[in-house]
Amino acid sequence: CQTILDEGPSQPDGSYWLDVASSGSFLAYCDMTTDGGGWTYVARGSNGSTETDAAYGAIQSDPGEPVQWHLSMDEINAIVGGTTPYNSYVTMGENGDSDSSDAGQYRIRREFEAMTFSSAMYNYEAWDGSAWIAATKTGDSSTRGPSWVSDVSNTCCERGSSGAWDNCYLASSSLGDGLWSQGNSNQHLRCSASTQVQNGLLLFVR
Repeated sequence: CQTILDEGPSQPDGSYWLDVASSGSFLAYCDMTTDGGGWTYVARGSNGSTETDAAYGAIQSDPGEPVQWHLSMDEINAIVGGTTPYNSYVTMGENGDSDSSDAGQYRIRREFEAMTFSSAMYNYEAWDGSAWIAATKTGDSSTRGPSWVSDVSNTCCERGSSGAWDNCYLASSSLGDGLWSQGNSNQHLRCSASTQVQNGLLLFVR
């Protein structure tokens, strides 16, 4: 999505044909407006079956569809150029099995390790609205994928009307650590509430 945006800066949000990691072309959703655009939708939801680095489920090009799926780790890492650091964001999607109390909240990260859904990812910095804040501790080893801890990096943001990150704040430590998946049963964005869901979180990378 970033390559497409670089070739035509006025490209709108929507579905585009991508070809990465020699896996053949597929239709993917590109967020071309948030924080300058160039974000590729690569996963939704996680449970015991999806905690794998192989591709899971049918590729989805509509973030509104409450379907658990993800690209393979080879494909995700190829999208970000096969190197670190790269950026990611996680947000609460629509139409999932959640009470949507965290809707409109975003976790924005700079990742310093390759994406994986088979183990926890704690080597990251979080965006706090003006600077990148390094995570200072490691959370539960049973988590899978991007996981955030309730320390100085426990930041959440909203998306302003222009697409810029807005109203960033330090989430309450009382909500506990957030996670992509844990114990094969739940996810937590944990910005404004401790919502537990199975297919509500969306992952974008750039």
